[in-house]
Amino acid sequence: MIRLKSMRPTVAVLLAAVLIVAAGGAAVASNMGFKFNKPLVLVPTGVVTQTGNNWTSVPYNNPYGTLGGFCTQTGLVSSGLTRTTLTTKNYNTNNEGFKTYSCGSAGATAQAILKGKMFQIRQPTVAGATNSIIIVGSHDPAHPFVIDKLLDYWLSVPYHTTWVTTNDLCTQAGLTSTGLTRATIARLNPGPPAAFQTVACGSASPFNLVLGEGVQAREPVKTQVSFVPAHY
Repeated sequence: MIRLKSMRPTVAVLLAAVLIVAAGGAAVASNMGFKFNKPLVLVPTGVVTQTGNNWTSVPYNNPYGTLGGFCTQTGLVSSGLTRTTLTTKNYNTNNEGFKTYSCGSAGATAQAILKGKMFQIRQPTVAGATNSIIIVGSHDPAHPFVIDKLLDYWLSVPYHTTWVTTNDLCTQAGLTSTGLTRATIARLNPGPPAAFQTVACGSASPFNLVLGEGVQAREPVKTQVSFVPAHY
């Protein structure tokens, strides 16, 4: 499971399938599903930086359907000259790279939300923009992950995962955790200021996973890693 921690909440399962609480947001978990108050760091006006890049996990079963549906149902800024954007990486195919969709656009409406893959939210500092959204859904306990060699995988962490640290994820997934060349797990603290945090699997100083955040996994040795995450 993921532990609670400070202002950017790390995940803690207080009672299995009962209640998860985090500073700045709370996720109610049950056999039926989740309801999570996801805090957002707004994009500052002026120079473009990583600040306000909110890596976001969404329950694998959810009511949104598409990225456009997510924008609409969570109240992200979907009209006007400056809108919220959602960015994906290697989303539809493993070597697709980055794609960015503006909320309210035809592209966002057409792009289906894929199970197990996180995306990035950039909420602008404009009138009507909120610094938190409510995310709902339920888990698919049979959904597998397939991580190919040397391709960044933006992984949506289950809301009631048994992983606490990056090493827990690495071990369960079977990512390379020994030797000179190891798999890596990265997160992006949206700030301010924003900062990347990357650690090798098997590190003596792993970082805790964060409730509602996704992570990037990269496997440099094995041709392919396939696994189904455990959960409470």
